[in-house]
Amino acid sequence: MAAIFQIVVSLALLFAGRRVFWFVVAVLGFYAGMQATPMFIEAPSQSTLIAISLGCGLFMAVVAFVVQKLAIGIAGFLVGGYGAFLGMSRLGIHLGTFNWIPIVGVGILGVVLSSLVFEWALIVISSIAGAYLLMMMLDVSESIRSLLFVLLAVAGFLIQAKDKSKKKPASKKDA
Repeated sequence: MAAIFQIVVSLALLFAGRRVFWFVVAVLGFYAGMQATPMFIEAPSQSTLIAISLGCGLFMAVVAFVVQKLAIGIAGFLVGGYGAFLGMSRLGIHLGTFNWIPIVGVGILGVVLSSLVFEWALIVISSIAGAYLLMMMLDVSESIRSLLFVLLAVAGFLIQAKDKSKKKPASKKDA
């Protein structure tokens, strides 16, 4: 049963990791709860172990969802705003009454750009992780394993990238 679960999680990560990021983090939280609970509670009952592990998984999913958006937004704003500040400083423009407006504007642009880049990074990372988990389950030679890893990672990346591109609104064509 554990092998089937690992295969399902690995395939979800490989082919839909960007879309099910919170699920993957929840599974990792559940697994961490299963491993850590016996360290803190001596001989926990099966129901206690599962309840604590489910709680850990749910907590991790919520944190991943909330913090991911917040962290990406803050990082993008800070990088963009600070970049604008440095650029203005190098051009000899000093902060005055209205000079903060470009800093905030570029900070907002940083939020948008960082969210776009983050999705691509998530696609790459989840494709690699899913490929790795699947490949490690196979009892094959190292050269075959390496080849399968590359093929699976590329396939996962292409499928997720194609899925991401489907979400974009269709542009109106001139008649």
